[in-house]
Amino acid sequence: MTLKKKISIVLVVLLISAAGWFAQKYYFFQDAIVDRLPPSITKETIEETLPIKVIEDEVTVKIFRPFEDKIVATEVKVGHRPLHVEMVEAVLAEYLKGLGGGLAETKILGVYRDRQNFLYIDLSDEFRRNFSGDAKKEILLLQSLYNTIVSNFQWVEDIRILIEGREIESIGGHFISLYGLKEIFAD
Repeated sequence: MTLKKKISIVLVVLLISAAGWFAQKYYFFQDAIVDRLPPSITKETIEETLPIKVIEDEVTVKIFRPFEDKIVATEVKVGHRPLHVEMVEAVLAEYLKGLGGGLAETKILGVYRDRQNFLYIDLSDEFRRNFSGDAKKEILLLQSLYNTIVSNFQWVEDIRILIEGREIESIGGHFISLYGLKEIFAD
């Protein structure tokens, strides 16, 4: 082997070793990065800014439910879910469990989020079929659902209700629900 080839091989080996050391020091070990941060930024500060994290197994959430002629708020613990829509489903399931009559039999068929942070809640037909009441009861039902979601998820811009995957004109025949709930309940 010529001297030029030997030098080339040594340089390639050194370059690969340097790249491995660099990757190990700066990319694979987060503590190395945290150690070089200014004192005002700590590892805990970085973890607090992460969008999704699992801190504990249960989270306390506010659930609003219609009761007689008003809405009553309670705090309950639900299992923590790492994805936002899964967490909405968990809170929604807890909300539905506490509703009276056949409304508690309602199944969540899906929760969908679009790019504008509009939330689409797809419920089974039991939500519409098992509702009985006047216009005030219907508005309290929809307002309690709206309050439950927006008080626990600040990223939600608006909520639309679907029944069996379709937009419906009304839940109980008294109130038009084809539009987002924010227009009605945001004030």
